[in-house]
Amino acid sequence: MEELEKSLNSKHKAKLETIRSHCEELFTKGLPNFKYYTLHDIGHSNRIISIINNLVKGIDPNHLKLNKQEIFCLLASAYLHDVGMLIEKPDDQNIVNINIKNNMEPITKEDLIRKNHHLRSGEYIYEKHAELGLNPSELICIKLICEGHRLIDLNSYEEEHLIGNDPIRIRFLAALFRISDELDIFSDRAPSKLRHLLINMPPSSQLEWIKHHYTTGVRIEPPYGKPSGKKTIIKIQMEFPSLCSEQGLIIGDLLILKPITETLRSVAVILLSIGGLNIQIAPPTYSTNNLMDTMPPKVVELLDNKWMKEIEIKDKIEISYEGSVYGHRSTHFRYEKEILAKKVVANIGELLSDHSSNLKYCLLIDSGTTTYHIFRQICKEMTNPDKKELWKNRVLIFTNSLPGIQYLMANCKENFSSERSEISLRCFLLPGKPLQPYGAVACGETIKWLETLEDYLSREWKLERDDYQIISILSASYVVRHRQKINETANNYYCIAAREKGHVDIKTEFLKMSDKVYLVSPLTKFSFVDLETLNDILGYKLSMDDFAKREDNNITNGHSKIKYEEIPLGKHKCVFFTTKRVRGNIFFNFSEALENDLSENKYDVSNILMEEFDIRRYIDKSRSTFSEIVLEIPHKNLRNQYLNGVDIWDPKLIKD
Repeated sequence: MEELEKSLNSKHKAKLETIRSHCEELFTKGLPNFKYYTLHDIGHSNRIISIINNLVKGIDPNHLKLNKQEIFCLLASAYLHDVGMLIEKPDDQNIVNINIKNNMEPITKEDLIRKNHHLRSGEYIYEKHAELGLNPSELICIKLICEGHRLIDLNSYEEEHLIGNDPIRIRFLAALFRISDELDIFSDRAPSKLRHLLINMPPSSQLEWIKHHYTTGVRIEPPYGKPSGKKTIIKIQMEFPSLCSEQGLIIGDLLILKPITETLRSVAVILLSIGGLNIQIAPPTYSTNNLMDTMPPKVVELLDNKWMKEIEIKDKIEISYEGSVYGHRSTHFRYEKEILAKKVVANIGELLSDHSSNLKYCLLIDSGTTTYHIFRQICKEMTNPDKKELWKNRVLIFTNSLPGIQYLMANCKENFSSERSEISLRCFLLPGKPLQPYGAVACGETIKWLETLEDYLSREWKLERDDYQIISILSASYVVRHRQKINETANNYYCIAAREKGHVDIKTEFLKMSDKVYLVSPLTKFSFVDLETLNDILGYKLSMDDFAKREDNNITNGHSKIKYEEIPLGKHKCVFFTTKRVRGNIFFNFSEALENDLSENKYDVSNILMEEFDIRRYIDKSRSTFSEIVLEIPHKNLRNQYLNGVDIWDPKLIKD
């Protein structure tokens, strides 16, 4: 018997036994319509009671402890709060049919009952209160606690209700019960013996089962001694097989930590202000246990899709590329790319603001999801009348980016009220074959045209070579190190890693013909490994020449096999645009080491532009470090390698 129950008088104990027996009989009959749901049974009620027993130890002694009436109401609610899961209503199926017709949720009777079961529990308690042995005052309190265990705004509850002479802090009790119910995420609710049900479960139920199955412990650490002002810490332990390591981290972050944190937010002020109970959720701890059941492939796919939807932000043009490589990668490093785009455009703006020169700038902007944000930022610059004139008169843009051109067409019109308006800038889409997966134009014809660029500028724009400067703006799949010996001194030179012939050729041509090269890259696209090591880590074995000889040599079949090629960056004309992390970020040491390595290897310090980027600002503070890892390493292949100890960003590699 739990400590709180022991404190009850004999009258309350007898009532509680009546309620427990009543509910046990109900749940023994089972939930025939809910075979796919995690277990809602007496075991669930008993675990909630255990959780409440531990949480109340953290109540500030300067606040009133729970009185016997409050304890009874809480314990009775633990048994009664889910009885609404058993209650069907005559109109349930009709409501579901209407929802299906109108494309609304829920679309099954089971989910409709689950959505409203807290209210149905309240109705049941009201109807059965005499049979349950509850007097009218107890009825009101227990009904409100049960109804408030989900969704309802508890600030709408009265703060206090009287049962005889005892004050019942109804708002506080409902808040305490809600977080206790949320914390019952033990594996007992999804036992292995019922795992066969996963195969046919609806997606939402599959995720609920998996979440409980891998949670092997929840520990509540109340403040010891005098808890005044101190926190009660909730620690969650997860175990999963090594083959499911990444999915296990997603479960902890997205399916466990997020809902618990959201629930705590809804009740934290009430718990602290009324009961002096200060609760903090610690990030889950993870360990490998290969005796645990592996996840079915269907569930792995569900988790990956749920995570990607969680972090997706796209504009209309990016959405139009859904189903392509470009569309998939458009969410990668999104916040970082926006910051880098601002820095690049601001740098060009400084060149244009030099009134002592009338030099024009020919921008060769490469395709890709990183450079796309540069087009977006240019459009923002064009809203400033003074800057607009400078960009119109002194900038020419040549690009192979289809989304970039589309963005300019939609957002950089000379006259937005006219359907026939031209783009405000002088910009040109390079000729050639569209590469649909990448939203790009790149082929032999593209390269041939670029070789005539100077003639074109002379012929069409009457520009001599001294009248303009060519600046290439490039991104990279990765940036790797290349060792060279110069004057018997080992120096680490950085090179762009690219693959597939069109991409390699156009980047090479851009680099060859430019006066300056702006390399724009999120931090973790840099690494301290060489090209050969990177290809080995990623499992890329096939050269482009070998690939061209294959019968199935199309992009779709070949992309996962082709090796990266190395494109050297000229030391004296390359400007690095990347970011650096702040102390406390996982990749802080890497960013410090990278900045030092670039400057120590004879790159001009003025050409190393690293913008401070605190990645934790873009993650909910309650989320685990896995959220940070996903934002830093969005490519699943490389992330799995990193989680398994393969670290291409380890500063120790510089000395190897």
